[in-house]
Amino acid sequence: MNRSDAISFVESIVGEENAFDVLEDKIQGISRVQLSENLLRCGIIPERYAHDSSEEKLWAKYCDILLCQTFNMLGIKSKVIRVRGDSADVLGVTSSYSIVADAKAFRLSRTAKNQKDFKIAALDDWRKEKTYACLVAPLYQYPS
Repeated sequence: MNRSDAISFVESIVGEENAFDVLEDKIQGISRVQLSENLLRCGIIPERYAHDSSEEKLWAKYCDILLCQTFNMLGIKSKVIRVRGDSADVLGVTSSYSIVADAKAFRLSRTAKNQKDFKIAALDDWRKEKTYACLVAPLYQYPS
């Protein structure tokens, strides 16, 4: 699934009650190469999605699922945390450590990034008893 396919797929399932499950099932079968290609492009929210739209929210879940899949491919047993609100996006566990992760995607049209956009303090709070916390976003989106 390339970026164009992912954008169209999100649009095609956005109204479905089980859209998250459908998206997760679609991503489960992708190869390591496809996963890598999707990771390189997922951090940019498609401009054709309206701000705060259902498509934009499902795109954020797409990023969470890709992050979870990446952890799993790296040998970190992971799951997407489905409860919204004050929590990280992904939980990963190995025999020697645990990690919570927050995936971020941004619009290229929004140039000013603020510290609050990255939720560093919240991510540390979400860590609780977990060993590590990790923020995943496109490198070019981090403030210099």
